[in-house]
Amino acid sequence: MSNDLRTISNENKKILLNKNVIAVDQDPLGIFGRMVYKKFSKSLFSLGLTYFGGYSVQDLWNEQQLGYMTPMDEYSVMLNHTSVSMFKATLKMDLNDLDNNEIR
Repeated sequence: MSNDLRTISNENKKILLNKNVIAVDQDPLGIFGRMVYKKFSKSLFSLGLTYFGGYSVQDLWNEQQLGYMTPMDEYSVMLNHTSVSMFKATLKMDLNDLDNNEIR
């Protein structure tokens, strides 16, 4: 960053120190998202979430749990032209899935 970090606003400090957002770039498998849409400065990336048992979804910027979703569910968000959204999808599974080798 090209500014004095001692003088940044609390709002900017909260963004820079958001541990959930920082952790997004720490995928141990190194799996990158695939761009599925781009128009002007708008981009949409997909990680190919296919496990039908579902995922626990979290809005990283607003620090809100959005509940459980499956690959068939849709979620929409309205953004202005200077905004961004980030979500984390955590695999929802039970021990039977592991026994049956149903995790893909």
